[in-house]
Amino acid sequence: DYHEEHFTYFISWLAQLIQQPHILPHTCIIIISEEGTGKDLFLEFINECIGEKYTYKTDSIESVCGKFNSMLGGRLLINFNETNPVESRNRQDNIKNLITANKVKLESKYKDPVKSDNFARFMFFSNRLFAFPVEKGSRRPVIMQSSTKYLKENYGAKENSAHFNGLYKVFHDERYQRAFLESYDISNFKPNDFTKSKLHETLEENSYSPISAYLSQLVMFYHDQKEVKLATSEALTAFTEYARANNSKFDYSQTKFNVELENTFNVKKVKSCGKMFFIFNIQALKSLLEKEYKVNFSDDEKEVTTKIKCEDV
Repeated sequence: DYHEEHFTYFISWLAQLIQQPHILPHTCIIIISEEGTGKDLFLEFINECIGEKYTYKTDSIESVCGKFNSMLGGRLLINFNETNPVESRNRQDNIKNLITANKVKLESKYKDPVKSDNFARFMFFSNRLFAFPVEKGSRRPVIMQSSTKYLKENYGAKENSAHFNGLYKVFHDERYQRAFLESYDISNFKPNDFTKSKLHETLEENSYSPISAYLSQLVMFYHDQKEVKLATSEALTAFTEYARANNSKFDYSQTKFNVELENTFNVKKVKSCGKMFFIFNIQALKSLLEKEYKVNFSDDEKEVTTKIKCEDV
């Protein structure tokens, strides 16, 4: 997002992977971005630079942190694409260990586990703010936010196409790949010495999604109903009012808010009479908040700190 220090860190982190693959940085890269910023194109470039057999791309943390994790062996870069917040929270300790472990236990189905040297770096991509759990004082995750400058809606469709076509040509040019592999100076690079982004600091201050707190209030308010129907725009307005009342620093667009509710909290979205609505299954939502977000719903706790406009189903 045009932060020079973060750009330098990011390039140095990648160059260190290539020039010193045997030295783990003990940090992982987390990039929060909108759809269409070029994540897949970037990964194609890295794959061609270091060889596809040394990289692994997945949308399942379980495939790396679970019991059968043989694909971790021999990899230099593991990319988690569209990271699931619930899964990353459940596997937080495993991820922390893998970032710093010199040795890992690898296991395939029907085979005995073996110990292996660990050379893998981890990179997480997501369009969800709370894709990766961040604790106060955390030093392993390095969280950055990508620019939206070149998205079609901001830059123009024709200009967007020209921009990414140009990048595609450069990224697949062996001269540029060799320059990237060999020429970047990392003599002063210290992986654990980085300035946290504003997003990183904000995520630390709000260790869980403010949306989960808002939904907890909704569940308490409508605890005696099965389902609640709410226009997507009204839901965002109600959440924004709640966030401001509770000093949250997050400012969600309608698109990002919809993505969070649909993909993170499994809220169904429907179209009716030309208007988009959320259908909140109160019991299912309550169960998810209790299990995944450790929300404690007291029987006598019925107060709600924000007004939520809803149309009952």
